[in-house]
Amino acid sequence: VMAGKLKSGKTKSCGCYNKDRINKHGFSGTRFNQLYRSIKYRCTNPRANKFYLYGGKGIKCLWKSFEEFRDDTYESYLSHVEKFGEYETQIDRIDSDKNYS
Repeated sequence: VMAGKLKSGKTKSCGCYNKDRINKHGFSGTRFNQLYRSIKYRCTNPRANKFYLYGGKGIKCLWKSFEEFRDDTYESYLSHVEKFGEYETQIDRIDSDKNYS
């Protein structure tokens, strides 16, 4: 950031502020976070490749935030990863006609 912009107040941060705010939970960029984002995407975005199998069928993601998802599933996720490896670990629904919860 140019010093003049900081001094004038036009720029308030070098970018660290936004980076810290966006990654407030510490999971940005992780496979676990990507699993959550994929669930939300296929349940809410009509442009998603398989939306018709999820959101188009009325399937919802009932976790209201990533933090709620993390608190509900992370311990189980880690246990499964330890036994079977990260890429053999998925977040699935027991009944394919019901919501993610």
